[in-house]
Amino acid sequence: MSITEEEIVPGAVAYLSLELLRTSGELKQPALQPNVRMGPFVCIAVNDKSCAWLEITSKGEKRLERITLDPAWKKEGGKRWLAEDQYINDARTPFIGPKRIFVAASKDELVYNQFLRPQVTDVGVQALLKEVKTLGGVVE
Repeated sequence: MSITEEEIVPGAVAYLSLELLRTSGELKQPALQPNVRMGPFVCIAVNDKSCAWLEITSKGEKRLERITLDPAWKKEGGKRWLAEDQYINDARTPFIGPKRIFVAASKDELVYNQFLRPQVTDVGVQALLKEVKTLGGVVE
């Protein structure tokens, strides 16, 4: 079940198809990477025209642009989301575009019927925005 436009708020986590995001033609996005998996993303900013998302990974390689998600920032979601270490794949390059593109890219997302949609707290979103800006990224 897709995320809805109403659910797209800073802190929302959704499983998105990188392939659909990259082929939409309407996004500001990172340089092409070989990864085309369906994976988790966190929304970090929303305005009238667009929203910005960062890709989440469980690979904690030591790189400047890879930011650790503090466990205190994670709420809702399943046991795996809450228990496992998670990282922002590349805080320099959010995916930015219209909400409808992210709704379409989430079409294969599982239904959240045993728990609520995973979220990152407001404190976590603010920390991520600060890191994006520190690393020279843009969210608009």
